[in-house]
Amino acid sequence: TFRKMFKTIFTILLHCILTASSKNNENALDHVNFTDEQDFESNVIESKIAWLIALIPENISNDNRIDGDFLNSIYPNWSKFTKPLHSGHLRAGVFVCSNAESFSKVPCSKIISRNSVHVPTVVVYSHGFQEDKSVNVYPFEDFETAQNEAYESVPNLVDSVSMKNDSPEKAQDKLSKYISYIVNMDTKYLDTHFILVVASKSKNPHEPLKPSILMKSLALEFEDVIKVFNVVDPSSESAAQFGINKIPGLTLLFNVAGENFINTDDPDKQKLTGMGYSPKEFGPMNFNSISSWIRYMDETRRSLMDHEIGSDEEKSQNIRLLEKIEMVEITAENWGKGVCTADQAELCLIVLLASSEANERFEDIIDVLEKSVVTRGDGSNPWQLLYVKADCQFEFVSGMGFERDVFTPNVLPSLFVFSQKKMIVSHMNEEFDA
Repeated sequence: TFRKMFKTIFTILLHCILTASSKNNENALDHVNFTDEQDFESNVIESKIAWLIALIPENISNDNRIDGDFLNSIYPNWSKFTKPLHSGHLRAGVFVCSNAESFSKVPCSKIISRNSVHVPTVVVYSHGFQEDKSVNVYPFEDFETAQNEAYESVPNLVDSVSMKNDSPEKAQDKLSKYISYIVNMDTKYLDTHFILVVASKSKNPHEPLKPSILMKSLALEFEDVIKVFNVVDPSSESAAQFGINKIPGLTLLFNVAGENFINTDDPDKQKLTGMGYSPKEFGPMNFNSISSWIRYMDETRRSLMDHEIGSDEEKSQNIRLLEKIEMVEITAENWGKGVCTADQAELCLIVLLASSEANERFEDIIDVLEKSVVTRGDGSNPWQLLYVKADCQFEFVSGMGFERDVFTPNVLPSLFVFSQKKMIVSHMNEEFDA
C-alpha cells in the first residue's frame, strides 16, 4: 500500500539525513586501568555490571597503566578473553596494589599471598547491584574459570535457535514462529518495540546456542526496547532473507506504526520492516556502536509515530517536506557526470523501477515521495531524486550491492540512498509496494 511505502521511505530518509557517518573510537585498551580506591568503588562496586579485576602487586609492576602485552606475559590468554569485554555488562579492569596501605583496602585486600609474597590475582564481581554482588577470588592461572563465572552471573535474556543445515524456507518458518510467539504475548509489542535478529556462528560445540556476552549485554541494556533472537549457524541465503548480508550480522524488525500486523505463522502474511546494521555507517560491531544504532532507530521510529499521530499543525512544525519533486533518470552516460555528483547533492535517493512498469507507476511514486522526502531542519535540500530502470542497468544496480533477484516483479520498485562524498549506500531491506 502507498501508506506503508510512505512510512518506510520516511523512516529511511530520516535515518540518512540525521545520521552522520561517525564511528565510535575504540579505546586503546580492552580493559580499564583503575587509579585509586575511590575510582574503583564508584565504577565497580557501585555499578550493576559484572567485572573481572586483575590485581597486580607492585613487585611486578608499579605502573598504574598496564597494557595487554604486559598482562599476556603473565597469562597468555588475557587478550583473548578480555577483548570482547571492551564494554557492556561484563568488563575487565586492572588495579595495581602499589603500597603497603593499599593491601588493607578494597580491592587489594583480596590479593592472594603465597609464601608471604603477593601474586597476580583475579577477582570476580558478579552482575547485580551492590547488595547482590558476590565476590570470588582466583589465582591468575585460573582466569578462564573466573571469566566463566563472571559470564554466567550476567542474566541471559537472549532467545537462541539453531539454523544449522536449515533450508531458507525452514529458517524463515522458525523466525515466523518466534514473531508469532512474541505477538501472542502482546499484540501491540512490535508497534513500540523491536526484535533484534542476530545471525551468529557457534563457537562452542558443547554449547552451540550459548550467546556471546555482547548479545547478553544488549538484551539487558535494552530490555524495555528489544527482544534478542539469536539464530545460530544459518546459511548465507537464510541470513540474507532476514536482511543480514554477512555473518555475524544483525537487523532490527519492527511494525511500522499504524500498520495491521497479522498474527499468523504464515510468513507471507507477516509484514514487518527490517533495518540492517551497517558497520560503514555506525562503526564496528561492538557494544557502544550497536547501542547507538538501537537508540537511533528507537528515536527515529518514535519520531515517525509522532508524525503519524500528530495534528497537521504539529507535523508542519516538526517535519519539513521537499516542496517540489523532480526525478531524473540515470543512464550509463550521465551517472557520475550529469547526476549525483559530489557538488550537486549530499545524498541521492534512487528509485529502482522495472522498465515494463515504469510509466504506469511513475506518477504514483512521485505522489509518495511528495509526502515522504524531508529537508534538513533549516529547510535546505540535501537530496537529488533519481530513478533507474533496473533491468536495463544491471551493472549499475549490481555495483550498488543488489543481487539479480532485485529485478523480479515482486521486489521492484525499491530504493536506496547513496552518498557520493562518503561512498556509502543505504539499502531498504524490504520492497515497497507501489
